[in-house]
Amino acid sequence: MKEGNVAEDTLAADTVIADVVRTLKNPEDYVCRVLIRMKQCENAHGASLVRIGVTGRGVTPNFAVEYPNDMGGAEVFEAYYGVNGDPMEDLGTLLDELMGKAAPDHVMVFRNWSTRTMTYGQVQAVLGEIRKRIR
Repeated sequence: MKEGNVAEDTLAADTVIADVVRTLKNPEDYVCRVLIRMKQCENAHGASLVRIGVTGRGVTPNFAVEYPNDMGGAEVFEAYYGVNGDPMEDLGTLLDELMGKAAPDHVMVFRNWSTRTMTYGQVQAVLGEIRKRIR
């Protein structure tokens, strides 16, 4: 959690799924939802990354699945509600926001999302660790 004058119910700006495993409401279900959505992106674009929302306490963070673009950045495949994995509406690309090209209702507000991502393989490893602890 952030300290100082920042709201107590926000995560550090660089938080990833591996950092919130212990605070997740149901870690195995959450990580499986993320992996299913990441796999859909991998099937469509050959690779996927996941970035979590940092405006909560890490109980069921929203997540955005991205894929690498030709310019060395990433495009948002889709963003999802953490509690159920359903897609969010009206989201643009992170690149568009950074360049100021997208309409306001089509922009993911960058400050609400982690500055770091995880790959499909890294998230799979997190699931493996969760399942080891359950046994």
